Amino acid sequence: MHMKKLLIQGSIALICIAGGFLAYHRYFKKNEPFLYKTEKPFARYIRQSIKAAGNLEPEDMLKVGSLVSGIIQKMFVEENDFVEKGQLLVLIDDGREDSKVRVAEQALEIAQANATYFEQFLQRQKPLYENGFLSENEFLRLKTELTTKQQEVLIKQEQLADEKRLFTKKQITAPEDGVVVGKNGSEGEMVTNFGSSFAIYTIAKDIRKMEAKIEIDESSVGLIKDGMIAQLIFDAYPEKTFESRIKEISNNPISKGGTVSYMAKLPIANEDLLFKPGMTLDADIVINEKNASLVVQGQVFSINPNTIEQVAKIKTYGYEPIPLKEKQDLTTQGNIKFLWIEDNNNFVEKAVKTGITDGAYFEVIDGIAENDKIIVDTIETNAVEAMFKKMFNTGLK
Repeated sequence: MHMKKLLIQGSIALICIAGGFLAYHRYFKKNEPFLYKTEKPFARYIRQSIKAAGNLEPEDMLKVGSLVSGIIQKMFVEENDFVEKGQLLVLIDDGREDSKVRVAEQALEIAQANATYFEQFLQRQKPLYENGFLSENEFLRLKTELTTKQQEVLIKQEQLADEKRLFTKKQITAPEDGVVVGKNGSEGEMVTNFGSSFAIYTIAKDIRKMEAKIEIDESSVGLIKDGMIAQLIFDAYPEKTFESRIKEISNNPISKGGTVSYMAKLPIANEDLLFKPGMTLDADIVINEKNASLVVQGQVFSINPNTIEQVAKIKTYGYEPIPLKEKQDLTTQGNIKFLWIEDNNNFVEKAVKTGITDGAYFEVIDGIAENDKIIVDTIETNAVEAMFKKMFNTGLK
């Protein structure tokens, strides 16, 4: 009975001690204020890419317009119709019908009749010339006039051929086999053969071969090369990712709102006819990727040196920044960034050579070791200033 009583009392005592310990740590013990945080560099997969947006078009498109001015009299095909080379697409009415052709035919007939008559006339004059009843000068003049009339026949033949060609241009036909992907005109609409070109129809030679056209910003175009892989996401299929490769980068600049970009093309197979011309897409172009690179977070390069200096004073640590002139010289080497490490109660600034980046992480090629304690975060400047003033009864200098 006595032993049982002792056990009960002991248990109560332990509970009281534990409760008191917890209460002390919760209500009375002051936690050390946050000043900075360190992490070691670590290995991870890293992928650098460039994002761009664009549209989808058939790989080989033909724009069909009119070479004569007039009114669209009749349109024979609609969008999505398959057409064959030479198939009649449009009739243009220029208000003259075939009147110019008929006038040219009549002019040719007259020229031919004149030449035939004069040729016969010259044949009749030849015996007179040979028997001395016609002077040589007159006979030569008649031969020259015949040549002129024969040349006039050739001219009228060319004029008639031109009028016939022009007349046939009012009958617009398909230049190649394909599918109509754009019908831009309508019956009764006026078309001209001068000024900006107007495509009545747009024909894709093969809709199963599509092409993504994306605009690359000038700040990134130097990183893009032919053959680079790109992941494509279409608004029409947001849950799917399609892959292609850069086929061509245009040298023709595109200026919009003060920015300059360049067109890149990526072929896309469309055997299943999933894609339609004009579809919008986002491209993620892979510049480089590595499986096990030593990396640091991008935020380590934006640590404020003034904050580090004040934290060093609070912690009574050493403070070792890189001299300004040395930093300026280092930056000329390219891909050099600066970060801080904690080393044996010292804050030491380090210059590191960086490689690829995905924006959040940077590959570190040289400048730090795997066990270095890198400062990744610090107390805010205004907070460290208040703490410094409280501890030392003075402000930051």
